[in-house]
Amino acid sequence: MSESAGKVWLAKYMKDNRSLDRELAQQEARAKEKAPSIDDAVTHHHYSHSSTTVRES
Repeated sequence: MSESAGKVWLAKYMKDNRSLDRELAQQEARAKEKAPSIDDAVTHHHYSHSSTTVRES
């Protein structure tokens, strides 16, 4: 899920109509400048789970 799609999803989940309207307006403005592609809709982030350190006693 892209960042902007995530913002829309979260705003809908939280029933935050102001944030939803703002994000949709921003998406529409970006779409007028440049048509969205599949890369805009889908992103992949891989996070390392090895960031936790183990302390020795």
